[in-house]
Order: sequence, then C-alpha cells, then structure tokens
Amino acid sequence: MDRQKCMEFLQSVLQPLLIPSNCSIHIGNRYDLWISENQTNTNTLQNMSKISGSSSKFGANMAYHHCTLLFDANLNNLSEVLKPTFINLKTKATDSIRSPVKNLNLNIELLLNTIIEDGLKWISRNDLITSNPVVTNIFEGQEDQFIHSMKDFQQTLTLSQTWSWIYGNSPSFQLALENYEPNLSYLTNQFGSIVIDCSRGGVFKSIGFDHSHNCIVDPLLKDFLSELSICLHGAECRTNSWDFILDQFVSKKLIQLNGENMSNEQLLIIKALKMISSLF
Repeated sequence: MDRQKCMEFLQSVLQPLLIPSNCSIHIGNRYDLWISENQTNTNTLQNMSKISGSSSKFGANMAYHHCTLLFDANLNNLSEVLKPTFINLKTKATDSIRSPVKNLNLNIELLLNTIIEDGLKWISRNDLITSNPVVTNIFEGQEDQFIHSMKDFQQTLTLSQTWSWIYGNSPSFQLALENYEPNLSYLTNQFGSIVIDCSRGGVFKSIGFDHSHNCIVDPLLKDFLSELSICLHGAECRTNSWDFILDQFVSKKLIQLNGENMSNEQLLIIKALKMISSLF
C-alpha cells in the first residue's frame, strides 16, 4: 500500500468540491491533508489549516489504512481530547504535533458519495484484478450473508475490540512520580526522580531512581522500590488496574511491619502510582 497515493486520491476527490470556496488541498510530509485559501501568497504549511491525518499498519498479508476528515467537528472539544494525559512522558514514539485545524464545511452526503464513486473509478483504473468493483452496504446482523467464514469474522471482530489490540502495541515509556505527587519533590530533589518504566505493549517493567543524582539512597527506600517492581512487574497499564495490586501490597507490608506504620515516603509513592493508573 502506497500511503502517498492514498492521500493523492483524497486530494483529487476534495479539490473539485472546494472550487466554490476558492480553496486548495495540499499533502503534508506526514501523509496528512491541509487546506489553504488560493489568495495565500505562499504554500507553506504555516499558512494552512489541517483537515486530515492518517495512519497505517502493515502486516504480512494485509494492510490497514485509515485517515480522518474534519468536515463538521466541534473544534473546541477536539482540542480538549487531544491534550496530553501524562506530564513529561518520555518515549521514543513519534511525537504528536499540534496543528491549526479547520472544518471542510461540506455536505456529508455529498462528501461520502463523491469519495465512494471516485474510489470505485480509481480502483477500476489501478487494480488489475478488480476491474469492476462494487460497493455493498452490509448492515449489522447481516454479516453472515456476505462473509465466507462467520467464525473467522467473529474472531477478528472480537480481537479488534480487545485491550491488547487497541493498546497492546503501545511503545515503551517512562514517567517520573513527582509529576503526579508534588509532595515527593523534596525526596526527588535529594536523590533524583523516581521513575516507572513500562515496556512495549503497555506493561509495567520496573520502578526506581533514575540515577542522575550520584547520591546514596536510603537502603530501606531502595528495597521498597525493588519490592514494588516485583509486585507490579507484568501488570497491564489499564485504568485503575494497579489499585488492587497495590492494596494487596500495602496489606502485606503492614503485616510484615507488625503493627508499625509505613513511612510517609512509601505512602506517597503508592499514592502517585494509583494516580498514574487512574489516567490510563
């Protein structure tokens, strides 16, 4: 699948629809679409607004490609949901770049029909196997009339709705606890940040000091973090999924202390971990 050709197709579909509004469609270097007024003196992206983004996943026997088209979105709500959930998240994943956006303000029926009709023409011209493509509307509950193996379809549908499929390929990342529990700042100022390390697939790996400070850490605190690493190791990064594990950990810890209380630092670390877990 050629992502550039996919976007060129959408560009060719949208451009004629925008002639009355005197606008032009441009393809960005991230396989996205931008709109500009033809009166604009320069075609740099700084003078345009984004109307589409795209993403692809390539497998051995198939490719998934999707893109968005903003035609009548609530841009205020869009801005809110795209705000980063986590503070100072460290990852090697591709950064999300905020861009000025704009609605196409086209009639949705006109837009859909044009994309479908032009898509059929494009496939018939470019696909040597499918010279006469047909669009079939399949309504919910009628899948078995059109699908060769309903069992395979159900398995694929179930898989695509699982947490593992949606979030399980997340890149590895690191988070510093003091960003979620300010009362830990005095501790991190002394010994360095306490960092959680989650591996690819959204799975807890470890927790410990980042070692940027060449300081001798309290052995009891270091042991406590090691125990937490063992306790949470392999836990999935799902919303509030660490709470039960942490509650069990605290209960066992209190039994070990034989009536004594956990230290304030230990309780703050538990609190920060629960806060992070609530944000997944």
